[in-house]
Amino acid sequence: MSNRLKQLNRNVPYCTFMADLADGYLTHHAYAVLDEKCLTGGVAYLQSLPGILASTRLFEGTPYYFISDTEPLLLKVQINSRAWQSAMQLCLSQAGWVCKSSSGTSFEAVADHLRTLFLLDDSVGGKAFVRLQQPHVWSTLLTHAEPELLQSWLEPLGRVFIPDGRGGWFRWEVPKEVKASVNPWRLTPEIETALQATSG
Repeated sequence: MSNRLKQLNRNVPYCTFMADLADGYLTHHAYAVLDEKCLTGGVAYLQSLPGILASTRLFEGTPYYFISDTEPLLLKVQINSRAWQSAMQLCLSQAGWVCKSSSGTSFEAVADHLRTLFLLDDSVGGKAFVRLQQPHVWSTLLTHAEPELLQSWLEPLGRVFIPDGRGGWFRWEVPKEVKASVNPWRLTPEIETALQATSG
């Protein structure tokens, strides 16, 4: 791990997760983004569990459906339900991550925002397909993103919780008092380098 990444990781709050979700200002549901590839045919079972308030396949009806043979699943889940417990176990096994938006953000708004983030401008004028349903990819993007990018990427999602691969979680929040970016839907050269290192 580079010194730069070590420094950035030290700036990311390591959270107790459930204590954060139990904040009195938060509603009683959260969103789970899961990688279908890791569910081994368990999508129907997961969606049948008590506690699923809404669900959608994020690539369905979009051009992304023709890019990837597996797609991410977005779930709106009642916290502490059976569905929640199963989703958290999947996340901790690196099959997804969680976000906790404000009560005024709709399920559709979260889904549409995530669909935008899957296809970002690259640094040479093209497009980059980003598999942000994978915790290590999403974590790499957030770790190396400039504050003005983080603000646009996280705004509708609120608090983002990403499993660290060791049974714990990292928490990300929308930066405060940041100047808006002219084009927040892009990857910087630093992010692209970090993603290449992660995939390698």
